[in-house]
Amino acid sequence: MSILSELRAKCDIEKCIAKVAKKEVNSILEAASTIKLDNMKRGKYFRLVADILADDINIGEHMIMKGYAMEYYGKGKKTNWCNVKKLDERIRKNIKLYC
Repeated sequence: MSILSELRAKCDIEKCIAKVAKKEVNSILEAASTIKLDNMKRGKYFRLVADILADDINIGEHMIMKGYAMEYYGKGKKTNWCNVKKLDERIRKNIKLYC
């Protein structure tokens, strides 16, 4: 999964969606009574990689479903968030709503 949390974006659209996505994650985590890391492992650069569960809500799956993230497995080109025509419909909807 590739979440737009990087606020050093390449274009205004990417920056806008990143800010909205960050607010979404923060609100879920702040409201949760329990936060759990599942499927923990080390990634390519020895970083911790895990599924984050907030009250049994998988944050990654939630962000993909809401159109704030796309699946990414660490190989190949990352999504160009600035090329609106090639983005998933849910993401284009968020761009229209928030940007």
